[in-house]
Amino acid sequence: MSFEQEGVAFFASDRDPTLPLPIAARVLSIQGLENYIRLRANNSGPRTVSRKGHALTPGNVARLYNFEPNYEAGILGDAKRSSTIAIATAFGLDPDDPSDFWQTFGIDRHSDLLEIIPIEGAVPDAVDETTLDVEWAGAMAPNSRLLLYSAPDCYVSTFTKLYDRIVTDNRAAVMTISWGHCEEAIPQTYLDQTHNIFQMAAALGITVVAASADTGAFACDSTGPGVSYPASDPLVLAVGGTTLEFGADGQRLGERAWASSGGGLSCIWPSAFWQMSFGRWRQMADVALNADPASGYYVLYDERWWRYGGTSLGAPIWAALLALTNQRRDLAGQAPLGLAAPALCDLASDPISVSGALIDITEGDNGYYAATRGWDPPTGWGIPDAAALTAALATDAASVSVESGITLVTYLHQVEPSVAGMTRVKLVRHCGRMRLHVAVRGLPAGFYRLAMDDAPILELAAAHDGRGAARIDGIDARGKTLSL
Repeated sequence: MSFEQEGVAFFASDRDPTLPLPIAARVLSIQGLENYIRLRANNSGPRTVSRKGHALTPGNVARLYNFEPNYEAGILGDAKRSSTIAIATAFGLDPDDPSDFWQTFGIDRHSDLLEIIPIEGAVPDAVDETTLDVEWAGAMAPNSRLLLYSAPDCYVSTFTKLYDRIVTDNRAAVMTISWGHCEEAIPQTYLDQTHNIFQMAAALGITVVAASADTGAFACDSTGPGVSYPASDPLVLAVGGTTLEFGADGQRLGERAWASSGGGLSCIWPSAFWQMSFGRWRQMADVALNADPASGYYVLYDERWWRYGGTSLGAPIWAALLALTNQRRDLAGQAPLGLAAPALCDLASDPISVSGALIDITEGDNGYYAATRGWDPPTGWGIPDAAALTAALATDAASVSVESGITLVTYLHQVEPSVAGMTRVKLVRHCGRMRLHVAVRGLPAGFYRLAMDDAPILELAAAHDGRGAARIDGIDARGKTLSL
């Protein structure tokens, strides 16, 4: 049926669709029955560039976020799938704009590293969002292939097709999305279908990155806090925003949460398995980057130079960083990173493996949530040190269990009557990783072996005072018989 609201004509079904029971059991969702809900580009601009140096160049960003050591080591991206970036967007671009942008800033990119893939027909007219996504993803991963998947409109149903095409093609290991909408306004059928697509992406080792929105904690235009989708999906790396202060020499003077950075708690998606808090709902953002238009970025659009801000800049730059990470992982014989949030959580929160890969932001707020020590909604785990991040994520890690659960503490007594000591076994879920801690006391000095279902899993030594301890990562001992 046809409707009109606030001068906008659209069509929609006046009732929920139904299917015969044998078919309904096999159908996840029915799409395309409305053309009212549209995603919004998460950029804040354009603003006229009034003088030289009034906006960030790719070189500035490379210095401020420490991309340069990667470039010097030859980590510039490549044309392999692992370093290829798929840009999910609506509308098109004038290819001359990114070409001139890269040339102006001395970025040598081959023309065949950009491929435009229209969805449903010819490439539509150019828009600023698509242009800035391509310019900045290509600038920060200068040798990576860009696949621009361009939809003819920004309806939610069209973006669902867009995501499905990218994942089905499986030509890129990183997908970046700078569009979003209040999650509460999107029909559940679309959410279910898109989440199913993102599950497939995770299974294929595709990292999905999305801007967290530029409406502060109020993505749903209400008096209460709300978040934007797809950034709120737990299978997506949500990029929040900061306000960056930098000097004329390009050095960072300070950074705080941007007042308009999206971030908060989902009211639809439950807590992710890797989430540090055991609260009920998904927390986002996960990470951050400069997004304040006052400290914004150069964008060449429609043959004119502008200054743009918004979390839609952070998404393609983070996508470029993860493409570089995948290149480094490939050189180390590792698969693409895939679902990134658990690994980033580990880097940020594990005191044993602190690498400086993520720089915590502890000042500012987004109108409801404050930036604090550790994870917070406006900035997640913080901003990247790009060189440290790629190195840390390319380091071999223990296997990871993705099962949910609470901390489990068990006490196991020795079976042998002559030994009166006690063994304390503690199983902790931490950012998706299971860690088994074993501590003994009151035992005769010597070496002991802990076995799981009669299979030895670790050895530990008890000192002369009868005490000892050991830890093993990447193991889930729940439901197993442990013996010492």
